[in-house]
Amino acid sequence: MQCFECNGEYVKIKQGYKPCVDTKIDLVVLDIEVLHCPNCGDECLDDENNNKIDKAIEEYILKK
Repeated sequence: MQCFECNGEYVKIKQGYKPCVDTKIDLVVLDIEVLHCPNCGDECLDDENNNKIDKAIEEYILKK
């Protein structure tokens, strides 16, 4: 898939992802598949991985 920023090519990588939803939440969601552009560093997520992150945030908040 072509990068939205520089027209390079995204590559899929798995990494931990730290959501930026609230400075009080200290959470890293593991094994998130990210589309990463090696040219400019842009990253994006698909719906499935966005949903994984949303679910992890909900579970984190419910445990508090």
